[in-house]
Amino acid sequence: MALDRYGLIGGLVADRPVIVSLILAFGLTALAVAGLGDPDAALRASALIPDLIIAILAYAAIPALLAATAPRRIGLSLLFVALVWTLFVIVPLFAPLADFAPVDYLLSAGATLSALTTLLIVSGPAVGATIRFAFISCASAALGMAGAMGMMEIDRVSGVGAGILATIGFSLGAFVGIGAAADFSMLFARGADTKRAAGVAARYGMAPAIYAAVLAASAFGLGDLFPDKPFDVIALMTASGGAAFLASVAALVATAGALSLRPSIETLAVRENRRQQGFRKFWRPLRRLLPPSSAMAFAAILVVATIAAEFNLAIPAPLGQLAFFAVAASAASLVFLSLRTGVFVLILLFTGSLLLTWFWDAIRAPLLTPQDITATSALAAALFAQLAVAWRDSRNPRLNARETTEAALSDVVPLYFVSVVIGAAAMLAADAAGAWPNGDAASARFLMLAFYGLVTAPALMTTLSRTARHA
Repeated sequence: MALDRYGLIGGLVADRPVIVSLILAFGLTALAVAGLGDPDAALRASALIPDLIIAILAYAAIPALLAATAPRRIGLSLLFVALVWTLFVIVPLFAPLADFAPVDYLLSAGATLSALTTLLIVSGPAVGATIRFAFISCASAALGMAGAMGMMEIDRVSGVGAGILATIGFSLGAFVGIGAAADFSMLFARGADTKRAAGVAARYGMAPAIYAAVLAASAFGLGDLFPDKPFDVIALMTASGGAAFLASVAALVATAGALSLRPSIETLAVRENRRQQGFRKFWRPLRRLLPPSSAMAFAAILVVATIAAEFNLAIPAPLGQLAFFAVAASAASLVFLSLRTGVFVLILLFTGSLLLTWFWDAIRAPLLTPQDITATSALAAALFAQLAVAWRDSRNPRLNARETTEAALSDVVPLYFVSVVIGAAAMLAADAAGAWPNGDAASARFLMLAFYGLVTAPALMTTLSRTARHA
């Protein structure tokens, strides 16, 4: 990785972080206000925007903030977790808070917030410094989401459809910002100073931001996903792609800009190196169980299982969904400048979606709408792209197939895990705010796809690495 160049965007963010962040924040705020300037628009969105933003902050940003400020010692961390549960779960039982919201709603929100905070704190040693910077990405992506919702009002996209688009835009934007934080930690651990590491991370983050916009626009533009509101297809693609791009740029600029102001403390590099060493100790025994021959056999079995699942589906996969898979893979190849990256995304997305659809029907899980399936597929494609890019960057002629897989997973697991938590939290927040009526079930499908990708990726990385070496 070249550390001597960080391009125009990286230079602006690293050299003028405060000015660039303020200009972007002002523009997003103005866009949100402009969209709500019309009294009719304000009436349509007045109950949606504040509730959704507050829920997003409570379910995603605040847990990330609490996890970032938690003590590192085990005893103090346990006391901190107990304090969080007491404050957000026990106190609402006895405090007179009914004037603000129903007690059952406060208890549900408090329990979810506390559980997410506990999960992030417990996983802290495994994800390293990535979680400590996630709050910046979540808060700035929420600001980008507010501006995107104002843009949707201008385009006359409102109601539940706007809530789903905004939630997916926030999640994709948060993924990009968290990715910039992960790149910053990796570059700083490899010897770059904070300013240079932040600039290079901002340059690396532009490709995922563009990919997020393409995913959102193509996912919600292929097919009639909102039959109750006959939106113009161009307006729908503009709204969905614009929401993802605004949230991504906001998260990328704010995260990289804030990190460029961070003092150069060697403790961060030491912790990142310790995290990578700990992951290697954990992964080495598992790596022996996955030789290239076994990985290739697993990949072949996966393809056969996918074909069998397709023939056993009650309803065949819609043409629009298959078209989205093709667009997601093609966009990954073009944006990340790697054909193998597109193949990687296509295999995981196609097999995972079909197998999960069959499994979902088999267990008679709650019925999902086309919006739910499309939204979770878009987020899953973004996650799978993280795995694919990490594998692409780890490929080296001096490394064999299993060593390449180990290097890729060591870099991407923290980013992947934190992104999954934030994405699931955003869906739960939208469900609690009434912006996504089926958000809890969609969150379950998203978690299943994320788990499938993490379990399947090592075998796929090993197989593709072995195939590439013998091509």
